[in-house]
Amino acid sequence: MRIAHKNLSVFLLCFCSFCYAQTPTQPTDVDRALKIGEILVNGLTILKANKTTTQEQIDINSVNSVCFKNKLSEKLTIKLQGTFPIKEDETETELVKKELIIQPDGKECLYDLQKGVWDYEFIKETNNEVYKKGQYKIEEEIIITVNS
Repeated sequence: MRIAHKNLSVFLLCFCSFCYAQTPTQPTDVDRALKIGEILVNGLTILKANKTTTQEQIDINSVNSVCFKNKLSEKLTIKLQGTFPIKEDETETELVKKELIIQPDGKECLYDLQKGVWDYEFIKETNNEVYKKGQYKIEEEIIITVNS
């Protein structure tokens, strides 16, 4: 972040110098150039604040990662399904589905997964039988290990 701040400072210094060099040496022109620089800085500060708010909202509503380890001797398919409110309208919901195929002794992760109650199915690949089925409330980062 310091690099971006430093680049912004250099840009504003060059911009103000350019404006000053292009205009006669009257105080009103210098004042205008400084005012333009101030407006640019304030605009960028507002944009930076909006990005922070959006990131905080994402952190509140989602989990960075949910990982699954397969300790079985065969491939495992994991199906997740959840119904969550649409961000703009809390009365409408959307169905979210995720699916992973995990090799024996393998590990796979889902990122930015919505917090809430998810239905899950663990399906063995050899005979397509449902190994486990249920619901899980995801509230924080977790590693789920599937054992025999």
